[in-house]
Amino acid sequence: TPRLVWHVVFDRGLYRPKDTVTATGYVRLRKFDGTSATLADRVMGACYAPEEILSKPFHCCIIDPRGNRYPEEGAPIRLDQHGSFTVELPIPPSFNLGRCHLSLHLDAYGYQGFDHDAAFRLEEVRVPEYRPVISLVAPSVPFLFTPLYLKGEAQYYSGGAVDAASVKWLLQSTAERNGQVFPQWPEFSFGGVQDANADHQEVLKSFTDEVGLHRLEVTFEGQTSRPCPVKIHASLDLEDGQEVT
Repeated sequence: TPRLVWHVVFDRGLYRPKDTVTATGYVRLRKFDGTSATLADRVMGACYAPEEILSKPFHCCIIDPRGNRYPEEGAPIRLDQHGSFTVELPIPPSFNLGRCHLSLHLDAYGYQGFDHDAAFRLEEVRVPEYRPVISLVAPSVPFLFTPLYLKGEAQYYSGGAVDAASVKWLLQSTAERNGQVFPQWPEFSFGGVQDANADHQEVLKSFTDEVGLHRLEVTFEGQTSRPCPVKIHASLDLEDGQEVT
């Protein structure tokens, strides 16, 4: 029995309520003919443009995880001369979130595969209200026993400071073991140093001030073994109703 073969591509895989689902695809007719020229066509079937089904009724709808359909009676679609089609359906605001489907139905009951489903996800994507920023105040290249000053700042995209927000700093130091370089002079390097004492991690918690700032002073203590350059990595988690890193 001839079988319909489908291929559907969405413009993206994730949608929000009230978005428009846009998909393009095509239908091919696979016929099983024992006289085909190649073994693959004889076993798997040969695909053809479906001229004989272009005039048949073609409908689609979207279905949410609880089985709600839109539109209930289905939206009509036209196949072009190559068996290609385009679907654009708005997502109702009442649709349930989760894994949804685009359901396609071609009134070609004499063929197998006249129904086809393609999945997409529907989620309420949250947009951050603010963005935290870390900056190095001074110095640009810190040395031993010289304090390093960091500044964390958060401003709402709509304007205004994120004040009295919970702040969590994560500071990590790692020794440069695979050859050393002078600060701001990468052209010159010298041998590697193994110093496990340089690896350190510390978590500090506080709150932003009235202008959305938090300043941090980092001091460097002497090392017990041979001194070596150390990389410092600082990250900031700031939470004011929603957590942003």
